[in-house]
Amino acid sequence: MIFELNKSNLAKIDGLIAKEIAKMKIGGLSYVIIKDGEIVHKQGFGAKNLDKNLPADENTIYNIASVTKSFISSAIMILVDEGKIEITDPAKKYVPLELGTESDPITIKHLMNHTSGIPNLANTTLFYYMAREGLTIPPKAKLVPLSSENDFFRVINNGLEYSHELDQYFHYNNYAYSMLAIIITKVCGKDYREFIKERIFEPLGMKSTTFFPEEFKDNENLAQGYHVNSQDKGGNTRKIERKERRGIFMAAGGIYSCVKDMSIYMLMHLGKGTYRDVKVMSKESSNLMQTNSIKPGTMAHKVLSNYSPQKSFGYGFGFFIDSNFYGFKSVRHGGNWFGGSAEFHFIPSLNIGIIALANTLFGPRDMISSILAMIAGTLEEEIHLLVERNHFMKLTGIYEGYNETERIKISGESLTLRVEEIEKYEFAIPPMVFFPYNEDDMKPMEFYTRNPGGAKFIVFFEEIDGDLWFNFDRSRYKKIGKL
Repeated sequence: MIFELNKSNLAKIDGLIAKEIAKMKIGGLSYVIIKDGEIVHKQGFGAKNLDKNLPADENTIYNIASVTKSFISSAIMILVDEGKIEITDPAKKYVPLELGTESDPITIKHLMNHTSGIPNLANTTLFYYMAREGLTIPPKAKLVPLSSENDFFRVINNGLEYSHELDQYFHYNNYAYSMLAIIITKVCGKDYREFIKERIFEPLGMKSTTFFPEEFKDNENLAQGYHVNSQDKGGNTRKIERKERRGIFMAAGGIYSCVKDMSIYMLMHLGKGTYRDVKVMSKESSNLMQTNSIKPGTMAHKVLSNYSPQKSFGYGFGFFIDSNFYGFKSVRHGGNWFGGSAEFHFIPSLNIGIIALANTLFGPRDMISSILAMIAGTLEEEIHLLVERNHFMKLTGIYEGYNETERIKISGESLTLRVEEIEKYEFAIPPMVFFPYNEDDMKPMEFYTRNPGGAKFIVFFEEIDGDLWFNFDRSRYKKIGKL
């Protein structure tokens, strides 16, 4: 089915994003749709700076977070094209990495596709905690020094006990990209950020893209970052200080850009390494970046493939690869960092893509990808996020037992439902979380949890004459209202 990018359909897409932004309390967001070599739709929502009430648009500059990794991999592939390195080169040829063996070394390829066996080490959980709980270091936090390259390799090289064998596991690892940045710097003889500027930003005319946001400190297009507190902390949106990564640590997520510039970058990748008359990398290198490089039959394959409902996920170099994104191969990467989030997603065979950047830690990445599926011609009733969200919204609410003797609340949005008592009814069931009994069913009516003995405990819903009923063991409840 062809999805026409007409005024009505574009308004519908804008409406879906606007609703998501309001729900997630996002300060500002910009997005573009790309088709057949050009931007066919662009839109801004909210403000790049709430205090000044400056509207977000295609020129607003955000932190693109982990989409930066594709730039690092692109730089590596440029050096491969020039014959200066090979992706099969041992990493220790360029950096003081002591993990791996002479016969089975960690290679540049292992670093690019996160299969080096090295997990995240030191401070990673702390950063996640800070992101979730208010951006302050908890008083009991145990920090590992990680400021210099010496600190960095001390941490990595002491991590042997926590590491896995090569190729077998997918440990998404920011430190791997820090090592790639050092390799780029040593091979090309200049700082990796300068190399990427000279070989990617400048040739493509990406004038609002940088590793150094201070270059735009007097530019009103630079978005202010915000953090949305968790509900138990009030759920309010508040301004945060820009928390920059420095040196090699910028390689995993330090680029700032706007959707206008990022559209040029996407068109280069859609063009297999070339944008108009500018060749950034060879077609062969571009194809490698966009090809799944995870070995079948490994735990890495098992874990990654389940990232998508179709169990078709993998990883290339700096990009996630979905071999069956509603019938098409898609290439994507997202990112989240303090005050910035991104989704970068395209379908090479259809020459279409979508890019969204926002100024909060978490953006509507799943919705953005669902919109790409719509543009590719997927019916709304076949898109998992849209179907599951509507279905779960229907199931959630206030349910009541016979003669008002019990009242329970069922909440959840997708994948899980939480069942809990309403306080004044002290004999209601205890809080429990249930999962769909059939994980492939987009509209599940049967759910389960496990009892202390490990057996599945099944509950189910029924819809009778327009009424919803919830069946829990010996009890039955009727939906009487919304949450």
